[in-house]
Amino acid sequence: MNYSCTRFAVVFVFLVVAFAAGGPAFAEVRGRTATGHEYVTGGVTVSELRALSKEKNKYTLWITTAAQGSGAHLSDARVKIHDAKKNLVLETTMVGPWLFMSLPPGRYTIEATFKDQTQRETVRVDKGTTRQVLMYFESPAEVSPDWVSPFKDSPYSGTK
Repeated sequence: MNYSCTRFAVVFVFLVVAFAAGGPAFAEVRGRTATGHEYVTGGVTVSELRALSKEKNKYTLWITTAAQGSGAHLSDARVKIHDAKKNLVLETTMVGPWLFMSLPPGRYTIEATFKDQTQRETVRVDKGTTRQVLMYFESPAEVSPDWVSPFKDSPYSGTK
C-alpha cells in the first residue's frame, strides 16, 4: 500500500469514527470542577457558537475574549476564577472565545491572560441570571471579511 492510500485510509477512518460518535468533532471542552461547578468552553466554529448560544441560559457566568478594536473572537486565553475568599474555583485555557460556568451567587474575580496581557475583573453572580463579562485584549486579529453572523439576533443582546 502506498503512502497516499494509507493517508486516505487514516482520514476515512477518523471521519467515520467522528460522525458515528454523533457528528463532527468540536473543539469544545466540558468539565466539572472539584467542587461540582460545571463549565464549557469553545465557540471556534459557527456550529459551536450556535450550539453554545442555545445553552447560555443554563449557566450563571459567560466570559467572552475578543480583540480590542476589531472585536474578533480570541481563543487560548488562560482563565482563573477565584471566589470572594480567594479560593481558586477554576483554572483552564479557553479553547474558543466563550466560557460558560455554573456558579452559586457571590463575588468572583476573573483573571484572563492572553499572550503576555493579563486582565482582572471582579463580578457579582446572581441567582437565576447569566452574568456576561467581555474581556478585550490588544491583538492584530481581524474579523474575516467573509464572516456572516450565525445568529438572527446578536448573542450579546440577551435575546433568545
